[in-house]
Amino acid sequence: MARRYNRKKQYKLQLKRQGLLKAVINQVEQTVEKVVDKTKEAVHTASQMVTASKTETADLQDKQSIAKKAAQPKGDVASSSLADSSKVSSEKEISKTSSEVLSRDAFAEFAEVSELRADIVAVLFEAGIRSAAAFSQWTEAELLALKGIGPATISKLKENGVSFKK
Repeated sequence: MARRYNRKKQYKLQLKRQGLLKAVINQVEQTVEKVVDKTKEAVHTASQMVTASKTETADLQDKQSIAKKAAQPKGDVASSSLADSSKVSSEKEISKTSSEVLSRDAFAEFAEVSELRADIVAVLFEAGIRSAAAFSQWTEAELLALKGIGPATISKLKENGVSFKK
């Protein structure tokens, strides 16, 4: 043990005499300083870009308001028909979103699966369950066959009000 310690001391002393120990520390300090300088420059350029984008958005908003004022019809008939068409389009969008396949994030927000882990929600979504009504097409045994789904998950789904196919 003493020999190993003495050899280590001799090796360190030799490196110190050659100037390698301090050189390594100095190189590390220099690289750290370079990194700090570059990050300061990056922050400065990013802040300049943000202020420039704020002024550009303000200019665009001014132009949009001018365009809206110029595009407004002067007759009441046209404005009422525009309002009716906007109501119809919003109703179409609502029916369209309800019939569309939901995204994984929207599926995760359902009350039935909101308390489950994200990986379990992902497995259910990939299996084709994209709504609360889709659970009625699956049996408990079929869900248990999926990877990551266990009896605790089934019981949690039942607690949340999910009904399965018998």
